[in-house]
Amino acid sequence: MLNELSRSIRFDNASKGFDPTEGGVSRYILLAISEICEAQEELRDGRGTNEVYYQTLNTGTGSTNKPEGFPVEIADAIIRLLDIGAKFEFDFEDLSDVESADYSDSKYTIDDWLVGAINTISMMSLYEPIKETDFEEYLKMGIGTLFLLCEKLDIKIMDVINEKLEYNRSRPPKHGRKF
Repeated sequence: MLNELSRSIRFDNASKGFDPTEGGVSRYILLAISEICEAQEELRDGRGTNEVYYQTLNTGTGSTNKPEGFPVEIADAIIRLLDIGAKFEFDFEDLSDVESADYSDSKYTIDDWLVGAINTISMMSLYEPIKETDFEEYLKMGIGTLFLLCEKLDIKIMDVINEKLEYNRSRPPKHGRKF
């Protein structure tokens, strides 16, 4: 399931001009981390952990409803990480076997989970250029941590990912940005 999803993400992102190696993989890692930070900003703005809302944007040819919210930002981070993995043809079918951070103890806050994911993902930058198998393990651990957080919060993350991918297909190359 995740292998097919990651390949689909890579295909869509390539068609929009995205390449996780352009400018160095560290740039793409940082973009994934920024999505996690945006998720926390949604909480700071008083949004709920399961709240998805829509921002109406005028596209010049009409308007579109862009999904926003904590779950959407987590989905964006997972999308970026799966894209990196697909670029290097990593196998995600064994993701459930990967040891992820365990923040199941009730003393851990959502911020603890987010920082844990960021710490794990940031470790990937130590292995650029991609030569080390540790890069793949840290990537999978980061994705696994985000999936576990979504499970803990009862976020139907696959539904959110699919909705965000559908929206992204309607966007211009590089979503109108430089990278």
